[in-house]
This record gives sequence, structure tokens and C-alpha cells, in this order.
Amino acid sequence: MGNSVRVLATALLSAGLLSGCGSGDAPSKTFEYAQKGAYSAEISPTGKFTVLGSFNHGGSLWNDLQQERLYNWNHANGEYTIIAATAFAPDETYAATANQQDLVL
Repeated sequence: MGNSVRVLATALLSAGLLSGCGSGDAPSKTFEYAQKGAYSAEISPTGKFTVLGSFNHGGSLWNDLQQERLYNWNHANGEYTIIAATAFAPDETYAATANQQDLVL
């Protein structure tokens, strides 16, 4: 299969998949966790917590039920970390954040 045929097939498949995404219903509730955006975010298995890597302040842990920030952290003192990956332990006892060099629990 030529490159142009692959590109066209991929575009058509993507358009077909994306057309089924919208339900038309407005969200029941919204809350902004990172004003300027985030590099990464993860919702815990039960939906109680979110860990994210914000453009403006590095890592933070949020209580989703109260919509309250619980902790802020960075991987180095005095500078904001670009946190490219976030994850939770299945039992929610740990959250992990990672940049290119470090993994922090």
C-alpha cells in the first residue's frame, strides 16, 4: 500500500471514529485544575483523586470529591518540573510523577 493510500485510509478511519464521540449533552459539572494546561493527568481508580503535571506549578494532587488541591511538589527544589507522566497505584496509596530523568512516588 502506498503512503498516500495509508494516509487517506488513516484519515477516513479517524474521522469515522471521532464522529461517534459526541453525545450532545452538556457536562453536569466542570472544574479547572490547571489554568494554563497540563502535561499529564491521571484520575485514580475510584475517581476520588487526580494527580497532574501543570504547566505552571509542577505536580499536584487533588481531592476530586471536594475539588481541593491537597499537595504540590516538584522534582527539584526551587524550580517547576515538566511532569510528562502521572499514575496511581491500584489501591490509591501512591501517586507517581515522572519527567525525563526522575520517577517520584
